[in-house]
Amino acid sequence: METSILFPASEAVSTLHQRNSVKQTGATVELIASDVLDHYRTFALLERLLTVPSKLYYDLDDAVIRELLGGGQVWLSTPVL
Repeated sequence: METSILFPASEAVSTLHQRNSVKQTGATVELIASDVLDHYRTFALLERLLTVPSKLYYDLDDAVIRELLGGGQVWLSTPVL
């Protein structure tokens, strides 16, 4: 799987370290590195889906909605001002 990440994780961690994120958050460099790697892994999993947005969202069909709401069609009316 090929990703188009612009910066390697080590460079991102180094940049955060230089911006004093360690002092601001109280987190260790190891914790920041772990967090950055988690974000990179998550992005790698989601990146291929970005070209197919319909796979990123779920949809409930009419039958499921009727079952959840308890039967027939439910009409919500709001007063028109």
